Amino acid sequence: MSKGWIKTHREIMEWEWFDDAEIFRFFQYLILKANYEEKSWKNIIIPKGSFLTGRLQLSRDLNRSERQIRTMLNKLK
Repeated sequence: MSKGWIKTHREIMEWEWFDDAEIFRFFQYLILKANYEEKSWKNIIIPKGSFLTGRLQLSRDLNRSERQIRTMLNKLK
């Protein structure tokens, strides 16, 4: 597991998806997975704040169906 921490502003409690526990958990997961510094993968630069994944991998990591992952991603767009 990665070490370190993230900052979360209290204002997040005013966010439209804060009351939806599933979406909020998913959002926090994405934040925690994001690179905190620029990285390289197969000569491709992955910028800070990004990470490589797909719906199938997210589905496995979070024990949710691909359809549920797609729905949550669409809500967060």
